Amino acid sequence: MPNSQEKQITIQSRLKELVRQRKPHVIGTHVNADVINISRLTADINSTLQRKSEMQSTTVRNWVNNTLQKRDDDLLDAWCRYLECDVGDLLYFTEDAAS
Repeated sequence: MPNSQEKQITIQSRLKELVRQRKPHVIGTHVNADVINISRLTADINSTLQRKSEMQSTTVRNWVNNTLQKRDDDLLDAWCRYLECDVGDLLYFTEDAAS
């Protein structure tokens, strides 16, 4: 019989924290001083990595807001190279009670 208190494991990212620590030049200015500027971040990652296919702002926004449905290995590699970090620095597991 299944346990009614089963936990659901999800993968979350620390992207916001890492961007704020390691790439402060993409943070908004003036009124939105704590908000990551998606356009600036997208342009910076594409310029820095010079990838064959550029990362789209929608993808960047989904990573920043932790709303991805799936994570692509190529993009995960790109984020780690851009932020000069390991996968374990960027992603972590959380346990939530199943609904």
